[in-house]
Amino acid sequence: MLTGELATRGKASTASDVYSFGILLLELFTGKSPTDADFTGGLTLRSFVSLGIPRRVISMTDPKLNLLDAVAKQQEEEEKEALVRCLVSVFKLGLLCSEECDKDRPQISEAVRALTLTRDAFLPLEPSLVGNDTLLQIKLDG
Repeated sequence: MLTGELATRGKASTASDVYSFGILLLELFTGKSPTDADFTGGLTLRSFVSLGIPRRVISMTDPKLNLLDAVAKQQEEEEKEALVRCLVSVFKLGLLCSEECDKDRPQISEAVRALTLTRDAFLPLEPSLVGNDTLLQIKLDG
């Protein structure tokens, strides 16, 4: 799936990279490709996600991510809601990054920051990332 500016100008840009990043997020979390056979009659990956937020966010998430099992194991309603809010945040970021008009997309540094904030807000620290009480950090140059 080419962005409009990539198809017309014939060259990649940081804006087209952001678009690709957004589509990649949507593909990873839905398990569907933009060319999936389910997308007919004007339905696209973007519209599939947009129509599913927030009510169908769990059912439209790729079953290979085992989120239905994770939700079933959650004892507290608050934990289930936190997982749904995390997914909604990721899907909304994917939609924002894959806006048709390149001027409506965030800068990649803003997208990475949003994804990092989502991770930090909703997911516990992985023990493998923590050693000697120090969290390993990867710095991104903007």
